[in-house]
Amino acid sequence: MTNNGWQKAKNLKDCLIKTSKPSKEKVYGYVAVQDIEFLDRPDFVYDIEIEDNHNFITNTCIAHNCQDIPPLAIGAVSKVLTKSHYGRLMEGVQVFFGTPKQKSTAYWNMWKASTQQYFHLGCEKCEKHFPLYRPDVNWEDIWLYGFIVRCTECGHEQDKRPAADRGRWVGLVDDDSCEYIGYHINQLYIPDFPKESIIKQKPEHNPNNTERIYQNEVLGEFYDGDGGTISEDEIHQRCADIGRTFRKSISLSEDRGVYIGYDWGQKGNLSQMSGKQKGQSYSCGVVLTPSGINKFDIEFAALFAKVDPESKLEVVEEMFRRFNPKLSIGDIGDAHDLTHTLQRKYGDKFLASRAVPKVTGHIKYDYDIFPKEVMFERDYYISELIGLLKNGSIRFPYGSYEKVNWLVKHCCSMDIKITQEKSGELRKRYVKGQSPNDGFMALLNAYLAYKFDITQGFKINQPQFMKYDLGNKQRQIPAIIGYCKW
Repeated sequence: MTNNGWQKAKNLKDCLIKTSKPSKEKVYGYVAVQDIEFLDRPDFVYDIEIEDNHNFITNTCIAHNCQDIPPLAIGAVSKVLTKSHYGRLMEGVQVFFGTPKQKSTAYWNMWKASTQQYFHLGCEKCEKHFPLYRPDVNWEDIWLYGFIVRCTECGHEQDKRPAADRGRWVGLVDDDSCEYIGYHINQLYIPDFPKESIIKQKPEHNPNNTERIYQNEVLGEFYDGDGGTISEDEIHQRCADIGRTFRKSISLSEDRGVYIGYDWGQKGNLSQMSGKQKGQSYSCGVVLTPSGINKFDIEFAALFAKVDPESKLEVVEEMFRRFNPKLSIGDIGDAHDLTHTLQRKYGDKFLASRAVPKVTGHIKYDYDIFPKEVMFERDYYISELIGLLKNGSIRFPYGSYEKVNWLVKHCCSMDIKITQEKSGELRKRYVKGQSPNDGFMALLNAYLAYKFDITQGFKINQPQFMKYDLGNKQRQIPAIIGYCKW
């Protein structure tokens, strides 16, 4: 391909690139561009699709879905650009794409080292530029309704679609020393979506969306659960229902979703709750009901007085009689035999859970084994639950404070530990604090039971993504952040 060929091919949709067949090497294949053929009809180009991993490398650029790729891998693969004819000497032109996830990751560090450019709309009246979205502005005040936006400079109201045609990128960091040129893209920029489509994706309006999902996939923002842990004072201020008390029972006639979570431990003498508690583990259960979209009430919680399997079984049976749960989940760690017994007795109304470091999609249900088991990504769901607590989305019955205060303390006994992966990337992990956290884990299992129910056993694949009609197909659009290396 010649430079003249590139100059003629200003728009990829105007031409068709012919390639030779890829090589059959074990790890990498290559494609040689032989010719560019111009089309006599308009056509659309959405992606360069590479089977299996969707990655591609050329001698002029490198592009990845790189939010999960460790920095060592990026550094290693960029070595193919040492002989590039374009860009910086020894570096070539590097382009990285990906969906933002967690703060403090390598991808987050790349974004912070970039110019952090956000797209600004062009006002048809004052001809100045103003942001549609930026972290330091309230986009809902700028985007009024439908496709109508208000200029922050002169107040003129106009259609955001032609305003986008007049727009330009504006960087938050105007520094020539930045390592990357960073471009932020999210669902607000999609021209076919009115404001109401975005609002419907907010956690308070969409039962399948958490704050993490909304931040990552809709707003294109990195998420960290607002700090990672929660204090007793924060629960007092944000999660307390002062007049509400523990429920003694919930009848089937109330026709509401009831979910019970259990955490099994080896300690049962409640007098041991005082004094040194590090390393102690208690059996407990938490009854949870949804009170709205992504809103939950804790209806009852109990520490088990005895640790023998027969006593645990009696408590579970009593809670089933009194609260009639749609689904209960208990961890399998210290109760393998008890879990077998409960699943034989209650069938699909009682499932086991197993916390693992990593699992595809963050959660998986295995119904081919006995007892049937939910495997969930521990740090991911702990962060999600803490985010709900910080948002005040989980309500504690403070009318029974003397009975629920132990659960409040358990929910605050989580610490953060930073570890370094073999790849060199730092990873934030949640670990048990100085006091017990079994109540928190029981609450987490109740929340997993709710998630299992509303997703039909996790069969609904990524229901949080907005969809738009494309003929007879449904296309899903995640938010993307792209970075260009200088």
